[in-house]
Parts: sequence; C-alpha cells; structure tokens
Amino acid sequence: MKYLFSVSLLLLNLSVALAQVPLLMQTNEVEENYINTSPAATMSNRQYVSEWYNYGRTIKNQGGNCLYYKNYLFPDSTVKADFSGSMAGVWKHSYGEVCDPSSPSLINNTLIDANASYSLDSISLQYRYYRFQNQAPDTLVFQIYKNDRIEFSADPWNDNRSWARVNYNYQLRKGDTASYEYTILLNYSDTSTATQRTIYLPVGINISAGQKVAATVTYFPGNNYSIGDTIDPTIVATHRINAFAIYDFKDKDITDNKYFYNNGLLVTNEVRYNYDTLGWSGKYIPGTAYSSGYYHLDMAFKLTSNEVGINESQPSAFDINIFPAVVIEGENSIVQIQSTFSGNAQVCIVDLSGKKVFEKYSSIQSGTNKILLRTETISSGMYLVNVELNGIKQALKLIKI
Repeated sequence: MKYLFSVSLLLLNLSVALAQVPLLMQTNEVEENYINTSPAATMSNRQYVSEWYNYGRTIKNQGGNCLYYKNYLFPDSTVKADFSGSMAGVWKHSYGEVCDPSSPSLINNTLIDANASYSLDSISLQYRYYRFQNQAPDTLVFQIYKNDRIEFSADPWNDNRSWARVNYNYQLRKGDTASYEYTILLNYSDTSTATQRTIYLPVGINISAGQKVAATVTYFPGNNYSIGDTIDPTIVATHRINAFAIYDFKDKDITDNKYFYNNGLLVTNEVRYNYDTLGWSGKYIPGTAYSSGYYHLDMAFKLTSNEVGINESQPSAFDINIFPAVVIEGENSIVQIQSTFSGNAQVCIVDLSGKKVFEKYSSIQSGTNKILLRTETISSGMYLVNVELNGIKQALKLIKI
C-alpha cells in the first residue's frame, strides 16, 4: 500500500438539494465487523489524551440493534454486483462519515472534553480488496472536510435524526469542497479476500473546540472495465475486474442524533446516466447514495485533545508535531514540520538504547510540511523522533502499543 500525501485546499461551494432514492439492500455480513476493533490509546500519567472514535461500533457495543452490511465502491453505476440475489448497478460511489466528539453516545467512550480543541491524528477504514487485474494499481482517495466545508441539518424528519452533507463533483467523481486530500495506491499486497483488513491513514489536522470533521473515501479503478461488467467477486464471470468493498452499520433503533452528526454523509446533487438498461432509469445518486441519519460507515477517527500537549518543546526556528503520537499495530504516523525557512531535514526514529529504526531525508519548504513515518514496521515500545533542519535539532516522544 503506497501513500501519496498530495494535500490540496479546495474551494467551498454549497448548493443544490439532494433527492431521496429508495434504499437497495446490501449483502449482510452478520457480526464480521468484530474481527478488527480499534483500541483506545491512553496513559495512566495522562501525558496525552488520545482515543479512537467509531460511532457505529459504539452504538452496537452499547446494546443497539445494528445491522452490518458490505458495499462495493465504484465511481459509477455501469458495473453490477449481487444485492441479495439480484444483480444491479453499484450504487456507492463515495462514502463518508462525520466525527462529532460532542455526541452523548460517546461520553463514556472518550477522555476528550467536548469543549476542547483537538487534532485528527489518523483515520482507519475496514475493507476487502479483490484483485484480478494486475496491469496497474487501483487508487483510493480520502478527502477530509473541516467544519466550515460541511452543511449540517438538525432534525429534518422531526424524529431527532440529523444529517450532514458535502458538495460532490460529478465530473471528478469525488468531493468538491474538501479541505485536504490523500491518495493511496492499491497493489496485489493489499488483497484481502478471506477476511477484513484495516487501512490506517495518518492525517494530522488541528480542529477548533466545538467543531466537527468529516472524511470520505472514493475508489478509482486503474484497469479497464466495460458497461455491464460484474464487479462482485463471488459471481462467476468471464471478465473479473478488481473490486473494493467497505462496510457500514444501520442503526435500527434510530438512536437520537439531534444536533449531533456522527452519520454517513449525504451529497448535494444527483447525476443522470443515459443507460436505462441498468435498472436505474438512467439515474444514480453520487457519493453516499443514500443516508437518513442512522447509517454509519465503519470508519474510525483517532483524536487527541490539545488540552494536554504532546509537544514538549516549542523551538523558535521551526515547530514539530507527531500525528498520532501513539500508534497501534499496522498504523503509520506523520511528523508535521512548521518552518519559517526552507532547507533539508533529517528525520530519525530511535529507541531508548539509541538504535536508529527509521531514517528519512526530505526537502522542507517554508510553511507546513508532512513526512510519513513508517511506524508500522517498528516494535512496541517508546521512541524518540529526532528532526534536524539546517543544523537545528528537535525531538518528540513516540509510543507504539
């Protein structure tokens, strides 16, 4: 899995109401979601406060009546999959989730004060990836939306449910107003057909107190496909194409979410195709094709409270932070360098014996720079991340649990 940290700031443009469409039943994979759980990361001395948020899992773990579904992601509806015994066009073209740490349902699941500023350190996503074509890598695009890029609506159905939505660019086939964008290339090593795997994406974004953040994921095939191809890997087909599957929860109890927005994202416009034979009457809804306030993508957000600092020094020449400063197995991290000048930086991870376990050189520009740390390859323990820029040195702690 190759991370391409191409971060872009995009323009805000909220418009156009979303038309509702009937929900098509997905393939139900009962209880499979508890193979991979996202553990909390906390320390008794409270030098930092960091926790994973996964709203769908939280509702389920609190005794909620949740169904669990698998969906195939694809950028259009011209390919087909099996939906409960019936072949139909794929209807999830992007999918997203809002993270609102102020939700009452999360009070007992977090140490982060709802009134404190925080950082979004990482995102995790449960997935399966079926790879039959090896000519080129496929692409995942994660987009992050800060509070001012999201439109919120409290209780539109008068039953305490709420929703949030973002703009969608039907030509680019992804979000139109994202604050940041991250690209991942999928190759054969990312294949997972027998069980779920987890993508851990380090992000490193600061969020103001009381504000929310959201993320979407979009899959783009890198190999050829044609109208009517069968994307479902369980179906015998003459032309099997690569497939990427994600998971979501349906909260059947319709847990009250009024003024709280931990739900799947809607999008603000619809797009029509000319292929009536696909069973969609020539129409599909892009992005999160359907959501009514109680569908939750199986996506987790790792947040760290900024009320308890993880940065032990504030250098005058440049400033560094690590997102996340506490990592789990399979998770990478990033070091963020805020510099007033350009130069060449050396980034090293060393253990407490002084042994170097990771080293990277990078060209630094004036402003904000992000460097991927391959923490997935190191053993559990405490480390120091040393950054040297133009002869000036700074260091921060890093913990792997």
